[in-house]
Amino acid sequence: MSTQYPTAPQHSQVTNQPAGMATASVVLGAVGFIVGICSLIGLVLGLVARGKARRGEISPARVKAGIIVSSISLALGIIGWIVLFAAIGAGTDAASTAISSAAASASAAAEVATPSEPAAVETSAPAQAAPAPAPAETTEALTGGSVSQKNAVRKAESYLELSAFSRSGLIQQLTFEGFSPEDAAYGVDQTGADWNEQAAKKAASYLEMSGFSRQGLTDQLTFEGFSAAEADYGVSKVGL
Repeated sequence: MSTQYPTAPQHSQVTNQPAGMATASVVLGAVGFIVGICSLIGLVLGLVARGKARRGEISPARVKAGIIVSSISLALGIIGWIVLFAAIGAGTDAASTAISSAAASASAAAEVATPSEPAAVETSAPAQAAPAPAPAETTEALTGGSVSQKNAVRKAESYLELSAFSRSGLIQQLTFEGFSPEDAAYGVDQTGADWNEQAAKKAASYLEMSGFSRQGLTDQLTFEGFSAAEADYGVSKVGL
């Protein structure tokens, strides 16, 4: 496939005036200058002759005719010079305008023929989102609980080694020892005790001390803080 190149800009040519017109302008200007001088001289002579005409030395009619003709000729010469200067000025302005237009057209054509390089578009790298901070692990999670919670766990385990307890009964015992309700609940839950088995052990300890009916032992276990299901399990486990 052939490559098309941009056409070279066409420069406007300023039309030169023919040499004959320049020559005619010089000749007419010279003639007009001479005629103007002659008219001025004729007018001066006519004014001087007026004095002689008054003295009867020259015919007044001839003097008057000379003055009139010289005045008309001088006026026409002045008008001609004005028109000539105006024409020269207009021609100069037209030539300057034509030259300026030609230069502007050539500049515009050169800009079209030479395409400008596309402006480089700055592309900034997308800002990377800052990674979300990892959730801070509390000191309690890293160390397995606070000091008071660890002590609550140890105290709950020691009570369970001595006797059977319900969950609520052991929490009450720890709070009685001075632990906060939260630390007491934490310590009891961390022991991992089976509360059904604790109810069975508690029922067995009661039967070792005294005799109970099934209902009486069930009531005693619920009084100790076991749930109805846990108490029923414990009573059934001891054989009542």
